[in-house]
Amino acid sequence: MQNWSIKNTNNNERKVNNMTHTITMKEIQNMISNGISTFSKKDNSPRGCKTVSASEIKPGDKVVINNYFTLVTE
Repeated sequence: MQNWSIKNTNNNERKVNNMTHTITMKEIQNMISNGISTFSKKDNSPRGCKTVSASEIKPGDKVVINNYFTLVTE
């Protein structure tokens, strides 16, 4: 079980310490094989993300998985 540490920063944003969310390209490919065709990918828009085709995901992108931005690795 992971130890979660949440604290408030000066600008009232909640931050989770010692928590890194990552997913490999192989895991992304497995999700595509199981029928997932789109992901929400982090961008600089006011909303913070956009929906893109699963085939557009590459290492270094951040995608939303379980309501967290998750870094895609090789």
